[in-house]
Amino acid sequence: MSNRWTKLAVAAAIVIAFVGVGSWLKLSNGKSGIAFAQVMERISSARTATFTMTTELPSHPSVTYKVLHMAPARSRMENPDGTVMICDGASRKILALIPALKKAVRTDAVGAAQVKPEEDPFDRLLQLRGADSQDLGQQEIDGRLATGFRPKADVGEWVVWVDPATEIPIRIEATYGTTPGMRLVMRDFAFNVDLDESLFSLEPPAGYTLDVQQVDVTKTPEERLVESLRICADSLGGEFPPRFDMSYQKEIAQKIMKQRKAASPDETMMQTMRWWGEHFFPGFFFVQIMPAESDWHYAGAGVKLGQAEVPVCWWKPAGSQTYRVVFGDLSVRDLNKADLDQLTAGQSQPK
Repeated sequence: MSNRWTKLAVAAAIVIAFVGVGSWLKLSNGKSGIAFAQVMERISSARTATFTMTTELPSHPSVTYKVLHMAPARSRMENPDGTVMICDGASRKILALIPALKKAVRTDAVGAAQVKPEEDPFDRLLQLRGADSQDLGQQEIDGRLATGFRPKADVGEWVVWVDPATEIPIRIEATYGTTPGMRLVMRDFAFNVDLDESLFSLEPPAGYTLDVQQVDVTKTPEERLVESLRICADSLGGEFPPRFDMSYQKEIAQKIMKQRKAASPDETMMQTMRWWGEHFFPGFFFVQIMPAESDWHYAGAGVKLGQAEVPVCWWKPAGSQTYRVVFGDLSVRDLNKADLDQLTAGQSQPK
């Protein structure tokens, strides 16, 4: 049961990323070659689409999801364990279905009127429109001859492999710089397929119990990072964790899960999932999707919560001339490069 709770909590974290920090995934604009422009025209003209999406991370088993898209900004992600996530980007509502338990959790965004709606995974592909792209030539991809393009992106590296005859993607890859070796791979694309509207309904099927939760999307990603750091330090007896990345997330999450179960044995699964999704995971996602140019560093190993002059982590926001630095008392300050180097010389872990 606890394993299913953790999996569902991860799904809730995806919701947070979807409604809170997804705008980081927007790509740069610019003119593109005619071939790539034709590919993007075919993608953007599709009313519906289906594809598979696999997350790959060293030392972790890969997970493949089936994704269904229906314009505008609706998606359905079907997980291997049977759970389903239905997202509506316009209304900022997400429905998680757990068939094994006949339970449903709907997440409604608080403050959505003040925050621009984000796109579902397929709509984020549309941000490649207008991006400059490098021609990678032709090679065999998944047993088929494909033409490759490398669009310029603000976040990570993207590669699009396309069937030159149909101009339909064969495979799209995305690699994020702050989680070493992590890759997202999309395959098996089909456009303008018949999809029933009911697949994207935000009402749970008959026989399901429904829990409605609210997520405050007005919190900044930085505030979410600070909150996640505090939770980790509290769970470790007042000391920050030795690492702060997606590979360590599972380890610390299991420890926190046991502590929460011991402290609140009557807490329901829905309450647990709400807490994970709103308070714990968003900080990790904030770090995961930082572009490499942010120069993220973590130096919290051995630092005690409350050490006001000891840096825990730092990064350079896009377009900024200074770094944002989180200290041991969880205050956040701006420092220029020279002052930061003097303060943190030899302190941070290798990236």
